Amino acid sequence: MDESLKDQLEGLFSDLQGSTQPEKHLAAQVASARESAERYRRLVENLPVGVYRVMPGPQGKFLVANPAFRNLFGIDSEEALGRTTLADLVVNPAEHFAFFDRLMADGRVASCTLPFKKLDGTLILGLVTAKAAYASEGEVAYFDCVIEDTLDHQHITRAASSPAGIESDSWKLRYDVAAVASGQVVYDYDTATGSILWSDSLEQVLGYDLAQMKGGIAQWADLIHPEDRWALIGELDLAEGKCAPYEVEYRFRHKNGDYLWMRDRGVFVPDSAGQAAHRIGTLQGIAAPRQTEESGHWMRLVFNSMREAVMVTTLDGVLVSVNSAAEKMFGYTQEEFEYLSPESLYVDQEHYLEMHRLVKEFFDQSDEAHLRLEARRKNCDVFPSAHTISLIRNDEGQPIAVLTVIRDITAERERSEERERRIGQAHVTAQPARASAAAPAFEELYHFNKFCETNYYARGALASALDQLYRRLVSFLKERFGYYHVQLFRYGPMQDALLLVEGYGQVGAQMKAEGHRWPVGRGIVGAAATGRPVLASDVTSAPAWVPTPRLPNTRGELAVPIKLRDELLGVLDVHSDQAGALTQEDQIVLTDLAGQIAIAIENARRLEKA
Repeated sequence: MDESLKDQLEGLFSDLQGSTQPEKHLAAQVASARESAERYRRLVENLPVGVYRVMPGPQGKFLVANPAFRNLFGIDSEEALGRTTLADLVVNPAEHFAFFDRLMADGRVASCTLPFKKLDGTLILGLVTAKAAYASEGEVAYFDCVIEDTLDHQHITRAASSPAGIESDSWKLRYDVAAVASGQVVYDYDTATGSILWSDSLEQVLGYDLAQMKGGIAQWADLIHPEDRWALIGELDLAEGKCAPYEVEYRFRHKNGDYLWMRDRGVFVPDSAGQAAHRIGTLQGIAAPRQTEESGHWMRLVFNSMREAVMVTTLDGVLVSVNSAAEKMFGYTQEEFEYLSPESLYVDQEHYLEMHRLVKEFFDQSDEAHLRLEARRKNCDVFPSAHTISLIRNDEGQPIAVLTVIRDITAERERSEERERRIGQAHVTAQPARASAAAPAFEELYHFNKFCETNYYARGALASALDQLYRRLVSFLKERFGYYHVQLFRYGPMQDALLLVEGYGQVGAQMKAEGHRWPVGRGIVGAAATGRPVLASDVTSAPAWVPTPRLPNTRGELAVPIKLRDELLGVLDVHSDQAGALTQEDQIVLTDLAGQIAIAIENARRLEKA
């Protein structure tokens, strides 16, 4: 919609609402509205976008609508319009109720994308701008609305059978006009090919030109903030399975490196078999996530379902709130915490005062402190703990409280001691650069496990999220460390074998399709299944090594068991095309990574059983 047309419609809204004086009763309101209907019709009947006036309420009776609106929805006459209500044209009633709630609260909603359907059932993705007209008592009399169709169903249908069809100039022009008018990015994701077609407004909103965004769905996922990625993937997987509309909010990386909050709204379009063929949506920048009662309830659920103990205290150390995990970790009830001094949670007063001194030093530099301390339970047991302590500030930036997240690191300490023992036995000094290069993989696993711990994933989305995690880890290790090949196996107790679940690239996909596996005890992978890493820097001198036909250039192989305590879950296997290239440093880093993969698998199993 161009600026002149926007100005006309703004003036129209103001004129209509300023000249209408609805009476006290609904009948009088309707009569008053109809008096201006003829003038309203003359003004808007030649506009190229749909303009309509609708009554509030679940049925949404239309008072008047212009020809463009009737043509858009396949309403062939004024009489047919009189028989049609807004409920007849709605795809997702809950989404429209939310829209009208916002409209009732704010009086105006601009450029909101909503799914509609024509009378014949054809899908429409409408860009709606609406204003409320009020009676003298302050009640809403009716809504004036403008709608554009941003979704050309004929082109989507053609795209499902012809990939080139979606590139047509008329299709792209239609999307770009809608995107520029609304300040949004319009996109079309092809679920079969993984490609994404972006509108020209991409550079205006996110800084990327179209040539820089050719990486499809994988590139889109990489640009999402790591803390938001797995939650988002899980939610969209559920919507895709139902071919349902969706609305999500997440942080997306701008070309300048900043993460911007975006609202992503759209719909999955099914093919002839009823499976999602395209995801059509819009991205729009928002100032911050919407704070609603529902999100507040969700945050309370997260607070009480976290495995880490969380405590909120005043600036002078008085406990304000603790979560369920704190009760479990320390052995106190909520009632006991109300009268408890935080000092009681540490070994002694000296320990507690030293912590406060360190926290003050940290807070002189930033709003967050990271400490490792000896904590004490109600039964006087002492355990190692990791503290993340943060200042909570009000809107004016003044500190008002302290948030402390406490994690029991007993198991981590035991693993660290065991790792140091192994390193000492091998007389190997780890190279920091190697471990540092693996940091993004550890971060990926950390965020996945955090969302599992907060019970975020529904069962239907969990398996898909875990598969994507495997794929990203395999790709990361192959590309970051330059291994010849990387693959991940799970242990199948029924077969007593290691079964391939993910391998890199086309070769990995072929081996997976062929059902590639290693019996326990056979090959480097099978040998690692006995519980210890197997490093064959030069496979020609490794008795256990068995060649893999699809990996003819293997000269070195390292297999690391994925274990949870004494239970074998799988094996992480890497290959090198150079003899002697794999070292103890690779073994140390991959052993640590396998430990985090084991936690991810265990979290997934726990949620599946819940």
